[in-house]
This record gives sequence, structure tokens and C-alpha cells, in this order.
Amino acid sequence: MQGPIGLCDSYKEQGLAILGISNDDPVDPLTFYAEQMGMDYPVLIGDERDDVKNFYKPLIGFPTIIWIDPDGKTCHSHSAYAAKAKFEAEILSLL
Repeated sequence: MQGPIGLCDSYKEQGLAILGISNDDPVDPLTFYAEQMGMDYPVLIGDERDDVKNFYKPLIGFPTIIWIDPDGKTCHSHSAYAAKAKFEAEILSLL
């Protein structure tokens, strides 16, 4: 299983920010999962938050990864994990 883990620190200086979003996990299990996976980015918790769930309606699967440029435009999205090299190539195309 791969994802954007490790890429946040690698590209922080160039302006990359990563935000995870969980629409249905309670805080305690999500915190445990994030620690176990070594997630190096913050996670927005949408459990019992209709405003978060409604704003991120395009989340259609676990996990859904969306790259948004500094202007707020969605540039790439995945509804499954992809190879870290693919994520890195997409990040580089945005920086």
C-alpha cells in the first residue's frame, strides 16, 4: 500500500501541503491508524460533520486522493492508492 506519506516533507519547501480527510472514522481509531501508517500530514476529521462531508462529496472510495493547485483547481484525483512515483510525478507537475 502506498500513498503520499513521505512526500509532504520532501516538497514542503516548494509549497506542497497535504491534508488527509476522513469522512466516517471516529477520532480514536483514525488517530491510531495515522500513527501506525506513519502519516506525516494532518487529517481533517469529518465524522459527524455534515459540512465536511458535503464539501468533499467527490470522495467516492477509500482512499480518495485529490491534488489541488494553489488556485483551488482539482488537477489529479485517485480513488485508490497508486505508486509513490506516480504521486511524485503529479506533484512535480504542479510545483
